[in-house]
Amino acid sequence: MKNKVIVATCGVLFMALITAAVLKPETIHSFFPAEQSIPPISSPREEGFHILPLKKKPDPQKQLVFYFVPHADDEVLTFGVPMIQDLKQDKEVYVILMSHGDITGARARINKRINPDLTSRQLGQARVNEFTEATNRMGIDDNHRLVYDLFVEGGDRDLDYERAKTIVAAYVKEYPQAEFKSMSVFDVHPEHAILGKAIQELKNSNSLQNSQTFASINIMRTCKKSPRCSSRQEKIGMPTVEKEIQLTEPRDKHVLSKAADAYRVWDPKMGWYSIGEISVPGQFRELKRDPTTIIVKE
Repeated sequence: MKNKVIVATCGVLFMALITAAVLKPETIHSFFPAEQSIPPISSPREEGFHILPLKKKPDPQKQLVFYFVPHADDEVLTFGVPMIQDLKQDKEVYVILMSHGDITGARARINKRINPDLTSRQLGQARVNEFTEATNRMGIDDNHRLVYDLFVEGGDRDLDYERAKTIVAAYVKEYPQAEFKSMSVFDVHPEHAILGKAIQELKNSNSLQNSQTFASINIMRTCKKSPRCSSRQEKIGMPTVEKEIQLTEPRDKHVLSKAADAYRVWDPKMGWYSIGEISVPGQFRELKRDPTTIIVKE
């Protein structure tokens, strides 16, 4: 009984503080951990790793499109242009984020500016929040987002590939008439290339009928400025360009710019760390300079 009285008293006091404007909305928000805003997750470290069902049944009257995004920010940097075009064409777009992106050199740079340090897991949670905000700004609501948890620190890359292929194959089997879009197998980033390989193998086995893969800004532009990166890319080879696509309407360019800005927010007290901008500033500059996107010939 004593515990119930304490809880009730705290609840009354909390509401009184809100009413009196002692607690502001942003203060209330900061009481809760960042992971509260993260969509449902299925992790390969869980014994019962499973395929996440879509939260909303697709409209049978619309063309269905799936984007498989390796990391938060790729949905803007690589897929922003085609995604905005698909939405304008009234396609039903689902965005599948394949990882939290725990592994990034941005964490060390961010931790020099804050106290206490972010753990890799906390950083990943914050990246998902950036992804959520960016996709919101492009017109993708929570019913059209799913988040997996591949590519974790200390993970098994072969297992990641098998998981990625299993995930893509599950949606291909359930929605065979849909379009499936992801990164190129030629990508210098191994976790990008894993998704390209999954798409390629499913297509080669005739399991997948309608797919597109895209070249990242990194492999087409920024990688060339780094001897180490360009050397690795040279060993992999460059993709063949099938088509260049662009946004022509000023409003669409504004939407893309606002989505990119979600990765520039610095407000550590509220759990925003400008991770995308700190991680790959050159790619965001290139996107702003020229948002042309490359469809790769498969």
